[in-house]
Amino acid sequence: MNAVKILSSKTIFCLFFMILIVAPFLNLGDYVIHVIILFMYYAILGLAWNIIGGFAGQLLLGQSVFVGLTGYTCLMLLIFFGIPIWMGMIFSFGVVTMFSLFIGYPCLKLRGPFFALATISVAEAVKALYMYFDKYTGGTFGLWIPKLGTNPHVGFYKLPRVHEGSPLFYLQFENKLPYFYIFLIFLAIAVLVSYKIEKSDFGLLLRAIKDDEDAAKCLGVDTHWLKMKALILCAIVSSMAAAAYVMYIGYIEPISIFSLDLSLTPVIVTILGGVGYTAGPIIGALIYTPLSEFIRAEFGTTYAGAHLVILGALLTILALKSPEGLVLSILKRRKS
Repeated sequence: MNAVKILSSKTIFCLFFMILIVAPFLNLGDYVIHVIILFMYYAILGLAWNIIGGFAGQLLLGQSVFVGLTGYTCLMLLIFFGIPIWMGMIFSFGVVTMFSLFIGYPCLKLRGPFFALATISVAEAVKALYMYFDKYTGGTFGLWIPKLGTNPHVGFYKLPRVHEGSPLFYLQFENKLPYFYIFLIFLAIAVLVSYKIEKSDFGLLLRAIKDDEDAAKCLGVDTHWLKMKALILCAIVSSMAAAAYVMYIGYIEPISIFSLDLSLTPVIVTILGGVGYTAGPIIGALIYTPLSEFIRAEFGTTYAGAHLVILGALLTILALKSPEGLVLSILKRRKS
C-alpha cells in the first residue's frame, strides 16, 4: 500500500474517530479537552481550505471572512431576534454562499498572488465595515452570547429584550463536553465532504485545474465555475467551524475573527500535513495545535508574537524540505 492510500484509508479514519469519541472519558482534564477542541476547529478550517487551495490550487488567504460572517450572522440573530446559533448557522450557509458568488466571480478570474492579495483585501474591507457599523456589531467591543435570563448587549447598549429559553434549545452548556461532540460531528461532516470530493470526478477536475488550468480549458472544462463551486464548499465548511467556535467561545470581535492570522492558520495546517489529501489538514492540525499552544504558553507572555515567528520559521523550513507535507514525505521516504 503506497503512502497516499495509507493516508486515505477508511480504517485509519474510523480508528481516528473512535479515539476521539472515547477521549473525554479518559480523565484528560479540561485543558487537554480544550486543546482537542481547538485541534478539531483548525482541522475543519484546514479541510475547508483544502477544497479550494489543495484540490483546486487557488491560494485563498481570506478565509477568515467566512468565519467572521458566520460568527456575526449567528450572534446578531441570537441577540436581536432570539434565534439560536444552530438555526443561525443554517441561515449563515446562505449568507456565505451568496458572498462567495459575489466575490468569487471577479476574484477567481485572477491567478496566483493576485488572487491571494484580492482575498486578503476582501477580508480587510469586511472587517472595516463591521468595525464601522458598531450600532449593530458592537464595533471593536464585539458581541457575546448573553446568559439566559439576562438582557443582551451590543457594546455598552443594553437591549430591552430578555434572553430566555431552554439551555438545550440554545445549546448553552456549563461544561465543555457537549461542545466537544458538536465539533466532532462537524469534523466528521467535513471529512466526509472532503473525502467524497477527493474520490469524485469533481475532485479530478479540480486537480486538472491545479496542474494546468489552460490545458483544462482547452479540453472544454469550465474552470471558472468549478473554482466557484470549490469556493462555495470551502465557505460552507468554514461556516460550520465558525458556528461551533462561537457556541464554544461565546464571544466574537472583528480584529481577531477577520485577521490574517486566522486565514493563514488553515494554510499552515494543510501544508504541514499534506496538500490535496483529506488526511493532510487533520494530521497538520494534530501537529500544529499542541505545538502552537505550547509555544504560546512558554513565550507568549514574555515575548508577544513569538509563537508566530517560531511557527513561521518552521513553516518556511517545511516548505523548503518537504513541499508535499511532512507526513506524506516521511511515508514516501520510508517506502523508498
